[in-house]
Amino acid sequence: MSKKAPVYYWDSCCFIDLLQKTPGRIDELEAIRKTAEQGKAVIATSSLTLAEVVKTDSGGVSDQDEALIAKLFSEPYIKVRLLDRPTATEARSVHRSLGLKPPDCIHVATAVLANATELHTYDDKRLLKKDGQYGNPGLRIVRPRPGQLALAPSQEEGIGITAGEPADE
Repeated sequence: MSKKAPVYYWDSCCFIDLLQKTPGRIDELEAIRKTAEQGKAVIATSSLTLAEVVKTDSGGVSDQDEALIAKLFSEPYIKVRLLDRPTATEARSVHRSLGLKPPDCIHVATAVLANATELHTYDDKRLLKKDGQYGNPGLRIVRPRPGQLALAPSQEEGIGITAGEPADE
């Protein structure tokens, strides 16, 4: 029986910083991406992220940027979870418990339903303050830190994504 690969849920800001090669963030994000590329982890995110990753320093997304974004989200180690009825219902529960804005509620709900080991974000204003406050056990909401990646909670086979199916790209 092989070890279960840990699932790291990435908030939209992680993808934006990876694509923009944001100084102070790119090295840690690239290290986690490489870990996933090697099959030692899975990066999960919501289909909402596909719509949110349009923010750039220059404002709009060029055709070249769009091609890079599409390529990144088509990588096999990135699992895009659909924003379906069960996820939206869970997001309402997140809102009642944590009082977050709907997009953040969707990210937390998707991470919980994907059995994510951690939710990675740089959102100091809202999400990071809710670390461990939702789910059973409480979802770890942390800044990406490749040197301290949490291990999968189970040693069973599989990638830990059980609710719903990843979106087809």
